[in-house]
Parts: sequence; structure tokens; C-alpha cells
Amino acid sequence: MTTNDKDISVQGSVLDKYVQQPAEADESQPIITECYTEMPTHVAMLDLVDEAGNHTALPYHALEEAKFNPSEGISLKFHGQQVKIVGRTLSPLYVGLLRHCVTRIQSIPRDKFLNFEHVSIERIKIDKK
Repeated sequence: MTTNDKDISVQGSVLDKYVQQPAEADESQPIITECYTEMPTHVAMLDLVDEAGNHTALPYHALEEAKFNPSEGISLKFHGQQVKIVGRTLSPLYVGLLRHCVTRIQSIPRDKFLNFEHVSIERIKIDKK
């Protein structure tokens, strides 16, 4: 082992040295909010719930494309269906969708938004292609 190798093993990896690690979090617990539920592991289906309480479940294996534009919302293209999710602070939801960990997305009336700093879903629109 060279001197440099020894220094690296004692000090940790280069990645540890330069990348700030996130705070310890209990990743075994789901994230449950009024607007969405995200599990710590992959799930098979995404349940979309509109303001009237109607449910539409779509399988993640049929997800062909996901797009996120902060000013327009999230667009999901499933085999045979297009889903548009409009709301505020949608970045955490989008990341969960990319990881296939979100089990439920539910729209709530705009007047019921309690905190605009958290994910808020104004509308879910599902169109058949």
C-alpha cells in the first residue's frame, strides 16, 4: 500500500470528502401527506384520486414518459393514457414518481391548501390517447 492509498483509506473516500451526506432519516417509513403517499420501496401501481374521490390506478410498468415543468406541472404518459398533475411544490412528488415509490396522488380544493411550502395538488386530469 502506498502512502497515498493509506491516507485515502484513513480519511474516507473522495466522495465522502466532497459530497455532503444528507441528514439521517428513517427511510423505512412512508411519507404520508394530504396530497400523496410515498413508500420507501418500489410499488406496482399509482392510485390517482380526483376531488370527487374517484380513483384510477395505473401500473408503473406502463409508464412510458415523465415530464416536469415547475410552471405547468407533471405530465405522465402511460400506455393508452396521459396524466396531467397541476399544483405547487411538485419537485418531491416528481422524484418519488421517478423512483416508482408514490402509491397515491390526491387533488384537494385550492381553498383547503394549508401550507404552500409542501406539495399541493390542485388538479389531476386523465385523458385516454
